[in-house]
Amino acid sequence: MVQFATAHFCFGEEMGKEMSNETLTDLLPCPFCGSTKVAVNGGRTQSWVDCTDCDGAGPPTSTRELAITLWNGDRAASASRSAAALRSVLSELIRLYDWRKKLAEEEDEIGMMPSAETTERQIRRAALDKKLRQYGREKAAAWARAKEVMR
Repeated sequence: MVQFATAHFCFGEEMGKEMSNETLTDLLPCPFCGSTKVAVNGGRTQSWVDCTDCDGAGPPTSTRELAITLWNGDRAASASRSAAALRSVLSELIRLYDWRKKLAEEEDEIGMMPSAETTERQIRRAALDKKLRQYGREKAAAWARAKEVMR
């Protein structure tokens, strides 16, 4: 446990000023227990973030902004990367959905061809089957990426 976590000079306040809601929302939950009951504490020369549930604390720093940055650590960047990966996977799934709709239209068109054009129908059907297999592979890969991102 961190020794400096016991000194609470200005809990929720700094130098007589109320802590802004913007600062409170910038704080990520406690990395030790997951609690959202975290606050920036300190005095004139030091600031740190600590959790009121488990007494976990970040390192003392010279500014409250640095204390928040160190508390949040790489978790904020990691969350941003996860969101970007999820957006990428979702756009890929949407692209595949649109592609499948076009393939279904092509399938309907082949089905409506007159029987006199059997050779043309067989050629187009073979090409469509190849596209459907490719679609299936890409769809499976996209879903695998989605599952990986969601972990």
